[in-house]
Amino acid sequence: MNLDSWLRLLQMAVILGSVIINVALFVYSRRDKRFADFEAKFSKSEGAQRDFERRLTVMETHIESLPSHDDLQEIRDSLAKVGVDVAGIKGQAQATYDSTRRIESHLLERSR
Repeated sequence: MNLDSWLRLLQMAVILGSVIINVALFVYSRRDKRFADFEAKFSKSEGAQRDFERRLTVMETHIESLPSHDDLQEIRDSLAKVGVDVAGIKGQAQATYDSTRRIESHLLERSR
């Protein structure tokens, strides 16, 4: 065997050793208590994430049902029209009140 073959054989041995060491470390870490703690914390955070997504969906639903700027503008316009109508009715009511007072005064003076 020449030097090139020995170097290739050594390179393959290093790669195989590296793979074996990585697999052993992975198996060891799966049995480690710290990994179990991390997995428990991760499960809690997944639950919190699901809860957050559910609450966000509820909020989005509520926000979608709220009136838009255009809806509020229509309400403002309608209220302004109602205000004008009420002012007109108030003026008419005052005129009717004044007429009624005059008729009442006239009838009272006439009956004396």
